[in-house]
Amino acid sequence: MRILTQSCLLLGAILLLQGCTTTIGEFRPQTEFIGPNKTVRTLGSVEASRRKVGIIFTRSFSPAEIFEAYDEALKSKPGAEFMVNFSEDTKTMFIPMIPINIVTYSLKGEAAAVQAK
Repeated sequence: MRILTQSCLLLGAILLLQGCTTTIGEFRPQTEFIGPNKTVRTLGSVEASRRKVGIIFTRSFSPAEIFEAYDEALKSKPGAEFMVNFSEDTKTMFIPMIPINIVTYSLKGEAAAVQAK
């Protein structure tokens, strides 16, 4: 009887915490910030992320919050001016039985700078 009770509690906990995750994103191989006849030098990989947690619904990220993540990523490499070959992903996880909604915005790419001639 004790094993049956423990098994039911474990199954109930698993069902309670089961959720759904969705990820959408975009890869940008080039950037529009680079003008013609410019020499660009990459400085290495950078990344940043932001997370929001809400009950049932979570507000979407504002442009200011996205720019903050972008700036945070660039500040991790001294001399970085912009990013190239970067991806932006938004991951949404919903746990219906609690009900909690977790949204994560992540930005990964290469920091770059215009090389002085």
